[in-house]
Amino acid sequence: MQGFFSAEQVKTIRKPARGIFSCSSCGRYLLCNTPKFEVYGEGKKGIVNILPYPTEMQDSKGDILFNKNVRYLDKIFAEQGINLARDCTTLFAVACYSSKKVTPLPAHLEACRSRLFTQLKKLSPKLIFLYGDIPCKSVIGASWHKDYGTVDKWCGWTIPDQELNAWVIPLATVDSRGISEEYRTVWDMYWKQGFSKLYLPMTYVSPVYDLYTEEKDICKVLRRTANLLSRTGTQIAFDYETTGLKPHKTDIHKIVCVSFSYRYEGEQKTFCIKLPKSAEGKNELKRILQNPRIGKIAHNIRFEASWTKNILGYDVTPWAWDSMLAAHILDSRDKVSGLKFQTYINFGVAGYDDEVQPYLKAIDPKDGNSLNRVLEYIKSERNYLKLMQYCALDSLYTLELAERQQALIMGEVE
Repeated sequence: MQGFFSAEQVKTIRKPARGIFSCSSCGRYLLCNTPKFEVYGEGKKGIVNILPYPTEMQDSKGDILFNKNVRYLDKIFAEQGINLARDCTTLFAVACYSSKKVTPLPAHLEACRSRLFTQLKKLSPKLIFLYGDIPCKSVIGASWHKDYGTVDKWCGWTIPDQELNAWVIPLATVDSRGISEEYRTVWDMYWKQGFSKLYLPMTYVSPVYDLYTEEKDICKVLRRTANLLSRTGTQIAFDYETTGLKPHKTDIHKIVCVSFSYRYEGEQKTFCIKLPKSAEGKNELKRILQNPRIGKIAHNIRFEASWTKNILGYDVTPWAWDSMLAAHILDSRDKVSGLKFQTYINFGVAGYDDEVQPYLKAIDPKDGNSLNRVLEYIKSERNYLKLMQYCALDSLYTLELAERQQALIMGEVE
């Protein structure tokens, strides 16, 4: 049974960034000897190195090699049988030095970003190494519109960025001297980890999901899913979209929609439904959430458990996996366990929540039981479908993340 709406029908149209950013608005090209520094290298193996901005010596000589850190990169690439000039392309996130020695500001990054991405499109790289905060903010910031943090949050991940169709490897600034042995050991480990992806092809399958809004179709898909998974004992990921963070004021709060994602015969099945209103639909939903043969997965199970108990009146059982807790176990750094961050670093997908996210925030941020603006958002049919699409993708990526985490913990993948 197919849903009524395709992914294309509810596709997000991204809004352009505000303001006009250009070389004229930046002005750094007027303050240097070598404006708009050209790329270095032939890039025959599809490796791109992005450095922050030219040093005074590089600018004076008009040569990127007049820098000890670049020569260090040349050395470590040579150890892997890679020639920096022949096999790589090296360029700057901000292409101009400033004689006023002004560290590039966000406006400078924005002004140079379109030029940088035009170069990347021409180069079609396989690996993109980002050395330091400025390159990371320039490249990652084009897709990641949330809390960036610092480069320390991003180091060590190898991101299969879908828009760039390349592995993106964030690293701390390369420094050939004046750093500890421990720092160098970790930096080299992260660099080699990224380099290991050179011959690993990018694999990505566009998400497929169904959206159901009619009660008869909701009952049908829930009944079919409950019957199928009762036989197979397959795990299922699910996600709610609700009117707030905490459900304890049951007179004002509601579950707006629920999505499920599971794998059957190797194929991922994902769908989102409006919360059923009929006795039949509610019973079929309960059959899934309380079936002892179906292990349930969620990203932060405390949320789904609390809303199920308070709004639906029963417990979810059994719980099989919490992908948020697993993310924290695999990497205990601050602010890396959220689903959107994990989806980006693992699958290279960012921004699918950009339109919906502002409406999910509490009207009163100091009140945990406060309503959000979801009910305002879904007054139009188009927005209701957008919310359901977002909910479906949350379940889809939660399942994919949980499967990857389980494989990592069991040592089946690196």
